[in-house]
Amino acid sequence: MKQIVSRSIILIVMGCFLYGCGKYNGDKKRNTAEGFDKSVTKSEDEWVLYRSKDFSIQFPPLFKVDTSGYRKTRLILCSELTDDGDMYEDNIAVFIKDRENSLSLEAYGKQCEGEIMKYTESPELMNSSLKKKDGREYYEIIYSESQSTFRLIREQRIQFSGKKMYSVTLTCEDAVFDQCRNVGEAIMSTFTIK
Repeated sequence: MKQIVSRSIILIVMGCFLYGCGKYNGDKKRNTAEGFDKSVTKSEDEWVLYRSKDFSIQFPPLFKVDTSGYRKTRLILCSELTDDGDMYEDNIAVFIKDRENSLSLEAYGKQCEGEIMKYTESPELMNSSLKKKDGREYYEIIYSESQSTFRLIREQRIQFSGKKMYSVTLTCEDAVFDQCRNVGEAIMSTFTIK
């Protein structure tokens, strides 16, 4: 009898833990926000071009543009909330800062990875590697973290140019990351440093 009770308690605790981490399958039923719909990748010629003195990026016209400087970002592209209880605006953010040291891109990426693991709540590293596309190197970090009632997944691409560090980050709730990723990566791949 004691074994049945203790197994039941363990199962209940594990179920609560998985639900609290956003791994509960019921979370996976949320609709994907407009702007991240896969069909928009077919009409990239209709995307909006945003230009600043430092960079340019293209995105579907369904996104809201925020250039307020919130949390020291240069640009945030936000999706609309869906009707099914969605409370988090999936987004892509651009952040630029001066390079503070002479670390290589790979060493800087590893340093960022260490800070993520140290300072975020319940971090889970999914990928961390140096990549190259169209002759440009970037460091990619994909990780999940908890923030209040959300379990988020972030895909961050870090680049250096001169004395500046550029970061473009896709952030989505874990329940819809797989659906948002294709469009998010297509948008991030249009990011160009001037």
